[in-house]
Amino acid sequence: MSQKNGETFVDQNTFITIVVSVVTTFAASSGFWTYLLSRRNSKSATTRLLMGLAYDRITYMGIKFIEQKIIYKDEYEDFRKYFYDPYKELGGNGTADRIMAEIAKLPIHGYHTSDSNRIYLRREDKSDGTEWHG
Repeated sequence: MSQKNGETFVDQNTFITIVVSVVTTFAASSGFWTYLLSRRNSKSATTRLLMGLAYDRITYMGIKFIEQKIIYKDEYEDFRKYFYDPYKELGGNGTADRIMAEIAKLPIHGYHTSDSNRIYLRREDKSDGTEWHG
């Protein structure tokens, strides 16, 4: 430290030493690492949940498309864009690949004129409750 006209100044080396000490103390604190690990675990749980939901939709809808023996252009585009591609980007398994390969073999028809026949929007009411299809 130096003094000039009654004012105290911190030289560059002292300032760097203080900053390094503060940063090192913060990085070494257990609370900091606990925070980082909890964020990682939380993201991991969220990712696993989304992967599970996507897997369910891909297998259910994919099998329905295969049983139907045709797929409409908008169904194919939506299925690929909103389910299969993101699932693969997150590291999805080979089951989705097999289902997508079978769907790619189906004849593609024009766009739906009505949403009532779309597999993932159709719902049937059952006497024991409501069952969603898709």
